[in-house]
Amino acid sequence: MNDYDKRRELLYASFDRELTAAEQKELQEGLRDPALKAEEEELKKMRALLGSTSWEFGEGFTERVMGRLARDNEGGKVVAMEASGQFFSLFRKIAAASIAAIIILLFSIYMTSGSLSKETVLGVDSFSEENLISYLLYEDFSQ
Repeated sequence: MNDYDKRRELLYASFDRELTAAEQKELQEGLRDPALKAEEEELKKMRALLGSTSWEFGEGFTERVMGRLARDNEGGKVVAMEASGQFFSLFRKIAAASIAAIIILLFSIYMTSGSLSKETVLGVDSFSEENLISYLLYEDFSQ
Protein backbone atom coordinates (compact mmCIF):
# COMPACT_ATOMS: atom_id res chain seq x y z
CA MET A 1 0.00 0.00 0.00
CA ASN A 2 1.52 3.32 -1.04
CA ASP A 3 1.46 6.52 1.05
CA TYR A 4 -1.50 8.02 -0.82
CA ASP A 5 -3.67 4.94 -0.22
CA LYS A 6 -2.64 4.82 3.43
CA ARG A 7 -3.49 8.50 3.92
CA ARG A 8 -6.75 8.08 2.02
CA GLU A 9 -7.67 5.24 4.36
CA LEU A 10 -6.88 7.50 7.31
CA LEU A 11 -9.11 10.19 5.80
CA TYR A 12 -12.06 7.80 5.66
CA ALA A 13 -11.31 6.53 9.16
CA SER A 14 -11.26 10.09 10.51
CA PHE A 15 -14.97 10.39 9.76
CA ASP A 16 -15.79 7.26 11.76
CA ARG A 17 -13.44 7.30 14.73
CA GLU A 18 -10.96 9.42 16.66
CA LEU A 19 -7.48 9.13 15.15
CA THR A 20 -4.36 8.72 17.25
CA ALA A 21 -1.86 11.58 17.34
CA ALA A 22 0.46 9.82 14.89
CA GLU A 23 -2.41 9.06 12.51
CA GLN A 24 -3.67 12.65 12.76
CA LYS A 25 -0.17 13.97 11.96
CA GLU A 26 0.15 11.69 8.93
CA LEU A 27 -3.32 12.69 7.71
CA GLN A 28 -2.44 16.40 7.98
CA GLU A 29 0.70 15.77 5.93
CA GLY A 30 -1.39 13.93 3.36
CA LEU A 31 -3.93 16.74 3.11
CA ARG A 32 -1.22 18.91 1.53
CA ASP A 33 -1.89 16.85 -1.59
CA PRO A 34 -4.57 18.67 -3.63
CA ALA A 35 -6.21 15.41 -4.75
CA LEU A 36 -6.63 14.17 -1.18
CA LYS A 37 -7.82 17.60 -0.05
CA ALA A 38 -10.44 17.62 -2.83
CA GLU A 39 -11.57 14.15 -1.80
CA GLU A 40 -11.92 15.35 1.80
CA GLU A 41 -14.10 18.27 0.68
CA GLU A 42 -16.25 15.93 -1.43
CA LEU A 43 -16.68 13.58 1.53
CA LYS A 44 -17.69 16.46 3.79
CA LYS A 45 -20.30 17.61 1.26
CA MET A 46 -21.66 14.09 0.85
CA ARG A 47 -21.89 13.52 4.61
CA ALA A 48 -23.65 16.85 5.09
CA LEU A 49 -26.13 16.01 2.34
CA LEU A 50 -26.85 12.54 3.72
CA GLY A 51 -27.01 13.84 7.28
CA SER A 52 -29.73 16.32 6.40
CA THR A 53 -31.90 13.65 4.74
CA SER A 54 -34.78 12.41 6.84
CA TRP A 55 -36.90 9.36 6.24
CA GLU A 56 -40.63 9.50 6.79
CA PHE A 57 -43.03 6.60 6.61
CA GLY A 58 -46.76 6.78 6.11
CA GLU A 59 -49.13 6.81 9.03
CA GLY A 60 -49.68 3.37 10.50
CA PHE A 61 -46.55 1.89 8.92
CA THR A 62 -45.29 0.40 12.19
CA GLU A 63 -48.67 -1.14 13.00
CA ARG A 64 -48.97 -2.69 9.53
CA VAL A 65 -45.50 -4.23 9.73
CA MET A 66 -45.97 -5.54 13.26
CA GLY A 67 -49.45 -6.86 12.41
CA ARG A 68 -48.13 -8.74 9.40
CA LEU A 69 -45.29 -10.22 11.43
CA ALA A 70 -47.73 -11.35 14.11
CA ARG A 71 -50.11 -12.83 11.52
CA ASP A 72 -47.33 -14.69 9.71
CA ASN A 73 -45.90 -16.07 12.95
CA GLU A 74 -49.16 -17.39 14.41
CA GLY A 75 -48.79 -20.94 15.64
CA GLY A 76 -45.00 -20.86 15.39
CA LYS A 77 -44.99 -20.59 11.58
CA VAL A 78 -41.73 -19.49 10.06
CA VAL A 79 -41.90 -16.47 7.77
CA ALA A 80 -41.53 -17.66 4.18
CA MET A 81 -38.51 -16.35 2.34
CA GLU A 82 -39.17 -14.64 -0.97
CA ALA A 83 -35.81 -15.77 -2.32
CA SER A 84 -37.04 -19.36 -2.81
CA GLY A 85 -39.53 -18.24 -5.46
CA GLN A 86 -36.85 -16.21 -7.20
CA PHE A 87 -34.48 -19.16 -7.06
CA PHE A 88 -37.04 -21.48 -8.65
CA SER A 89 -37.75 -18.94 -11.40
CA LEU A 90 -34.03 -18.53 -12.07
CA PHE A 91 -33.56 -22.33 -12.07
CA ARG A 92 -36.26 -22.69 -14.75
CA LYS A 93 -34.55 -20.13 -16.97
CA ILE A 94 -31.16 -21.77 -16.60
CA ALA A 95 -32.62 -25.24 -17.21
CA ALA A 96 -34.41 -24.05 -20.37
CA ALA A 97 -31.21 -22.47 -21.69
CA SER A 98 -29.24 -25.63 -20.89
CA ILE A 99 -31.73 -27.86 -22.71
CA ALA A 100 -31.61 -25.55 -25.73
CA ALA A 101 -27.79 -25.72 -25.72
CA ILE A 102 -27.85 -29.53 -25.53
CA ILE A 103 -30.33 -29.75 -28.42
CA ILE A 104 -28.17 -27.42 -30.55
CA LEU A 105 -25.08 -29.48 -29.70
CA LEU A 106 -26.77 -32.76 -30.64
CA PHE A 107 -28.07 -31.22 -33.88
CA SER A 108 -24.58 -30.02 -34.83
CA ILE A 109 -23.13 -33.47 -34.08
CA TYR A 110 -25.80 -35.07 -36.26
CA MET A 111 -25.15 -32.62 -39.10
CA THR A 112 -21.36 -33.15 -39.07
CA SER A 113 -21.25 -36.93 -38.63
CA GLY A 114 -24.62 -38.05 -40.00
CA SER A 115 -25.65 -40.04 -36.93
CA LEU A 116 -26.17 -39.76 -33.19
CA SER A 117 -24.46 -42.94 -32.06
CA LYS A 118 -22.70 -43.16 -28.72
CA GLU A 119 -19.31 -42.88 -30.40
CA THR A 120 -20.17 -39.69 -32.30
CA VAL A 121 -21.73 -38.03 -29.23
CA LEU A 122 -18.66 -38.88 -27.14
CA GLY A 123 -16.34 -37.90 -30.00
CA VAL A 124 -14.51 -41.20 -30.30
CA ASP A 125 -14.23 -43.64 -33.16
CA SER A 126 -14.98 -47.29 -32.70
CA PHE A 127 -11.77 -49.26 -32.23
CA SER A 128 -11.03 -52.86 -32.91
CA GLU A 129 -8.52 -54.60 -30.69
CA GLU A 130 -5.84 -54.45 -33.36
CA ASN A 131 -6.35 -50.75 -33.95
CA LEU A 132 -6.40 -49.99 -30.24
CA ILE A 133 -3.08 -51.78 -29.64
CA SER A 134 -1.44 -50.01 -32.56
CA TYR A 135 -2.72 -46.62 -31.34
CA LEU A 136 -1.43 -47.28 -27.82
CA LEU A 137 2.00 -48.40 -29.06
CA TYR A 138 2.38 -45.72 -31.71
CA GLU A 139 5.20 -43.28 -31.20
CA ASP A 140 5.65 -40.15 -33.24
CA PHE A 141 9.19 -40.27 -34.69
CA SER A 142 8.71 -37.26 -36.92
CA GLN A 143 9.96 -34.82 -34.29
